[in-house]
Amino acid sequence: MKIKLVTNANEGLRNELSDIVRAFNPYMDLDPESEEYISVFFADSLGHIQLSSSFEKEVTIDFSVDHLSEVQVKKEYKRYSKSGLYRYISNHLNVKLPYGSLTGIRPTKMYYDLQLEEENGTPVNVSMDCLSGETLGKSLPFMARGGYWIVISTLAGIETNVQLRPLLTKGLHLVGSMLRNRTPEFKAFILSELVEKVWPKIECGAIKPSIYKVLPIEKAEEAHAILERGENVGKV
Repeated sequence: MKIKLVTNANEGLRNELSDIVRAFNPYMDLDPESEEYISVFFADSLGHIQLSSSFEKEVTIDFSVDHLSEVQVKKEYKRYSKSGLYRYISNHLNVKLPYGSLTGIRPTKMYYDLQLEEENGTPVNVSMDCLSGETLGKSLPFMARGGYWIVISTLAGIETNVQLRPLLTKGLHLVGSMLRNRTPEFKAFILSELVEKVWPKIECGAIKPSIYKVLPIEKAEEAHAILERGENVGKV
């Protein structure tokens, strides 16, 4: 299904909303020439977002912005519009995406994002964690039932506090995975499995990276600033 995105959001948020639509490929993808559309509009009144489309009834999202600073209000608009758009498309297609680090969720925001996704009824099924540290223990209870948290590195620290009750009641899996200490034969097996099962999905577009913005090397400082402000969902 090809659609065009119509929104009065700024360029940065427009790109992030576009990434959410693209994440549903091959069920849905963007085409600026399509007659089918989905719109995300921010009303003049604070704390009010309208989602509508040519194929689904209109949905209104209202949230409180009382006692919030201007920066905090912008963050709330960003969070509610993205989570609202995801649910809007997901409900229409009856498709739930496997959220995790590889879809572009930044680990520094993972605790809040996982909590928000669980509250919205779309908890994370798989997380590939290269940071670990304190955030791992805080985030684990918000995983979906039977979810897998896969530790591939410990850049943020080697210690964390894990609540065992959610691990038990949700049947969660905390898995460590390191390629460096595997045998050459096992590495060759993994490579053959990637070539056979994963590369074809990348080539046909069923799996694709979430890219927020591409900048020339001369603008590396600007790229780092985008990451520091937390504007992006996806790679810069």
